[in-house]
This record gives sequence, C-alpha cells and structure tokens, in this order.
Amino acid sequence: MQYCCCQWYRSPGKNGSHFLPSSDLFSPKERADVMLSTTCCCVMLASLLAMACAFGPLQLLKLYGVPYLVFVMWLDLVTYLHHHGSPEQQLPWYRGEEWSYLRGGLTTVDRDYGWINNIHHDIGTHVIHHLFPQIPHYHLVEAVSMRFFFLLVLFIYI
Repeated sequence: MQYCCCQWYRSPGKNGSHFLPSSDLFSPKERADVMLSTTCCCVMLASLLAMACAFGPLQLLKLYGVPYLVFVMWLDLVTYLHHHGSPEQQLPWYRGEEWSYLRGGLTTVDRDYGWINNIHHDIGTHVIHHLFPQIPHYHLVEAVSMRFFFLLVLFIYI
C-alpha cells in the first residue's frame, strides 16, 4: 500500500506523480506512455473489483492477494540482498550529494540464487545490470563474464 501511495504522491518534499502524464517527472514524449500505463492500472483495478464482486473478496484475496504479496516480498528480499551486502561484506549507503548513478550501481552485490536464477532471468547478475541496464536479461551471464572489459570501457569514457 505504501508503494502505491509513493507512486501517486511521491516522498515528502518531492513533486510529481507516476500516474499523471502532466507530471514534471516525464518529458513530453513520455506522456503517451504514462497515459497508457495509467489506463492499464485502472483497468486492472476495475478487473479486481469486478472479480471481488463476482467471486467474493475472500476468494480474490486467496487467489490474487496472497500470491501477489508473496511475489512482492520475494522481490523486496532480493532487492535488499543486492543492495545491502552481508555482515561479511558491508556496502556503503550513499545519500544526497554523495550519491551518483555510477556509485549506486557499483555498490550492489551479485548473488547466486541457484536454480532460481534460471526462472528469474539471471537475477543474480545485479552489478552489470545496474551499470548497463540496456543489456537484455538473456545476455547478462555472458556480460558478467566480460565485466572487466565493460569496466575498462566505462573507465575510459568517464
């Protein structure tokens, strides 16, 4: 619920909404995409409301709400593990003027999730994903094996 509120109202002291095409978060060329996304969210909410009316709220909670909650908790856990390290490998946490896109990308950790890597599009290859988000997920493992080359190219261009 808090995530949805932050998307609509943003954090305290920040302006803009992720659902309003006129928001200062988006350039004029992105406004059509925002309208489409907002329309899809509204259609989904209307569908959930219709299903709650047709099958009952308890059934909707059981078949949609609980699996969705498990999915969100899993993604939160994975994000936490990538961005916070471990007791043996503490990662710095940058805020405000200290933070930059490159610093944020370099202070993440790759993790091996075993068989789950295959069903989650190689989710353990997190550092290279942050540094080069344009690389498709199906090339991430290959990109990780070439990370020295990527970092060298990044160093040359910075």
